[in-house]
Amino acid sequence: MDPRLVVASVASLPLVIGLAVWLLKVEWAERASETLLEAADTKWKASAQRGRSFRRFLDTLFLAPYAYLGKRTSPIENRHLRAGLRVALFFYLTGALLLLLVFLLYATFLIIGLAIALALMFLVLWLALTIMSWSDGEFPSRTASSGPAGFLRAVAQGGRSRLRKGFFGDYVEHTDKAGKVVGRSQVRESLVGEYVEHTDAAGNRIGRTDHQVGFFGDYDEHRDADGRVVGQSRRREGFFGPYTEHTDGDGRVVGESREHEGFFGRETHHEPKE
Repeated sequence: MDPRLVVASVASLPLVIGLAVWLLKVEWAERASETLLEAADTKWKASAQRGRSFRRFLDTLFLAPYAYLGKRTSPIENRHLRAGLRVALFFYLTGALLLLLVFLLYATFLIIGLAIALALMFLVLWLALTIMSWSDGEFPSRTASSGPAGFLRAVAQGGRSRLRKGFFGDYVEHTDKAGKVVGRSQVRESLVGEYVEHTDAAGNRIGRTDHQVGFFGDYDEHRDADGRVVGQSRRREGFFGPYTEHTDGDGRVVGESREHEGFFGRETHHEPKE
């Protein structure tokens, strides 16, 4: 069957029904149309008293056309003709409003889908840029001096810290005085910003370091695996140049760290305090 014929048949159906109501003088159709249009007019007028709101917007969109239809057809004196015209226009109007509703729903879901897609795209882009920055060796300068592995373990043992290149990004390797690796530190990302994660020689997480802004200057706060504060590190200016001062959880100075140019590159030397 020709699709155009189907569309024409469906489009003419309300007109055929309206003619039938008029010619056959269907009483119940006349009463039903009168009741429906009056109810729509009453509800629309009541919504006008609510002021500006989303509910009033919906009432205006879906009730005002029916109220207008009833108002414009009420002057027709022949009640059967009026009923037939109202029934035909009622079907046409309802079909148009249903199409409008489908379009609004489609547009809403389309906008929501686009917003989700854009959010995911920006998230993936942010993750990609973060991984690329790690791969390019863009490592925050505070990491190399942010303290010893295992929270002052290397300081207590008079060890050293060196920046290393890793498969998953740069990290700081900590060794004791004898050169034995005792842990490592690496910058991580969280929802509230960057922090430094500390692991022991076996790769077990043993704590973290967070950069803080204090009343007397910035400092790095060290916490153990349970979240307890176990020390701090602050940059100081000394007679022989800048250095990092380390204190334990009670505020006692336990060591100092200074950067030096080593045989294999720049490294940090830790000196314990007796």
